[in-house]
Amino acid sequence: MIAPVRNAASPASAGPSTIEDEVRRAVAAAIEVHRMGFLHLDPEQLASIWDHQHEPLIYVAQEKEEPIRGWTAIHAYLAALPEHLDEVLAKDLDDVQIDVLGDTAIAFFTSRSRVKLKGHRTMNYEPIGHVSMIFRRTSEGWLAIHFHESARSAQAAQVMQTMQALDAKPHHVLPASQSKAQVSAAEATVNVIIAGGDPENMRGAEAAVREAGFGTIATFSEEEALAAIRRTAKPFAVVTGGAFDQAAHDRMAAVAKPKGAIMLKAFLRIHPPNHSAAKAQFAEQVVPALVAARGERSR
Repeated sequence: MIAPVRNAASPASAGPSTIEDEVRRAVAAAIEVHRMGFLHLDPEQLASIWDHQHEPLIYVAQEKEEPIRGWTAIHAYLAALPEHLDEVLAKDLDDVQIDVLGDTAIAFFTSRSRVKLKGHRTMNYEPIGHVSMIFRRTSEGWLAIHFHESARSAQAAQVMQTMQALDAKPHHVLPASQSKAQVSAAEATVNVIIAGGDPENMRGAEAAVREAGFGTIATFSEEEALAAIRRTAKPFAVVTGGAFDQAAHDRMAAVAKPKGAIMLKAFLRIHPPNHSAAKAQFAEQVVPALVAARGERSR
């Protein structure tokens, strides 16, 4: 449920409705769509409140070390949520405050969730986060252009450990007692950075890699790929898709190979984009090379 909206500028009054009151109701309705989208694990419902054309768009998820930038990357993140979460049992938003500043509105609220992670049907995960969202007035109504979510300080380390461990090895959560350094080390040894390609095809590629026991980091531009390679201590492999030419592949290799990463190219050429077809082709073309390299390194 969503708690009653508070006026961030002044106490609630019994006076007549104002234009700002109407804006607050519109923004509150968009936030409720966001809440229901998570509750139902519906990526398209979540995507519907965003201004896809605005630049820059930024989404800061509490479990991610880096901001997600641009609509392509944000949409891919939302689309992948059902692959990480098995079920959302509850999603409540408390202390919702909306401040209207002309054609911009800033919302703040506390989000309380109860979810079941993939592969852990008997365990509930209950993150609490503070959320700020920025909306702007468009011809289609009030749409989001910025999302920032942060865990409570006492829970932040647990959130990072849980989500990084899920990325590092599917369906396996490291104990909360593990240090952040141990979690980072485990993550660094199994990461496969997949760079470039249509978001739907990349979702299929990621699924194939995860089923083979690797963690993945999906990136959608050369800049994002290079940043992911640089921040990962020991990337296992970098796989570049058809969105990158050989020169871009070589630039990434110049950063990745000194860290011990292997470089692969994928040529899926799936049009229109198709999750299942991409997953099957990636499993056939790329995963065997990853598995073979892993076997060589384990000797």
